[in-house]
Amino acid sequence: MAPRFDALFCDDIRQEITGKHILIGVYGGDIVPSVPFPHVTPVSIWTKIVGLPLGEHTFRFKIIGPDAQLAAEIVDTFLVEPNNSESVALGFAGIPITFPKSGSVRALISIDDQPEFELAAIKVTEPRVHPDFAAAAKEAAGDPPA
Repeated sequence: MAPRFDALFCDDIRQEITGKHILIGVYGGDIVPSVPFPHVTPVSIWTKIVGLPLGEHTFRFKIIGPDAQLAAEIVDTFLVEPNNSESVALGFAGIPITFPKSGSVRALISIDDQPEFELAAIKVTEPRVHPDFAAAAKEAAGDPPA
C-alpha cells in the first residue's frame, strides 16, 4: 500500500502533555492577510502520514512562499511504531513566510529519499486591511492622511 498524506495549514500547533496536537486557526480557505503586502507571517502545517512501514524514516520538508522562494527546509527523522497504527503526525509550527504579493504557499515533502511531491498548497489573496489600520500605516510611512 502506498502511503497516504493529509495536511492542513493553520496559524499555530500546540502539543498536549498526552501527545495530541491542538491546531489553532485552521485555514478552511485562502490565507487572507489583514496587513498590506509585503509582510512576514508565521504559518504552520500539520500532516498525518499513514501506510509507511514500521521503523525509522527520514524526511525532507520544504515550504515555498508566494514569491516562489524557499521559505524553510527541514530534514529530520521520525519513527513509525506498532503502537501508533502505522501512522505518524508531524507538525511544523511558526514557519516565517514572506508575503510580497498574492500567490500560493506550497508544502513539499520527500520520505526516505523518494521523489519530492507537493503535500499541500494554499492560496494567498490580496489583504483585507481595516481602513483605520491602512490610514495609520500610511501616516507612519510619512504620507499625510487623505
